[in-house]
Amino acid sequence: MGRPVIASAHGGTVETVADGVSGWLIPPGEPDAWAAAMLYAIDIGSGRRGEMGKTGMNRVRQLYRVDAMCAATLAAYARVLAARRERHEAR
Repeated sequence: MGRPVIASAHGGTVETVADGVSGWLIPPGEPDAWAAAMLYAIDIGSGRRGEMGKTGMNRVRQLYRVDAMCAATLAAYARVLAARRERHEAR
């Protein structure tokens, strides 16, 4: 959507949001930190928020394209198979 986000630093958002770059990651259960992040987002102005939003949009497009996700999945499988081969050969 081209907007920076304020997100809970939990689960998938930790991988998706680049803290301070495309948005802000806030510890779960800390309402004061959420309020501070919202005030900061207002204070930095629309120009900086726009830059962060574009960065986030580009990051998501890069990381979550189908071909990128398939390549990452295949690489994970390759690492698992290599580790299994190493264990098998060590026997």
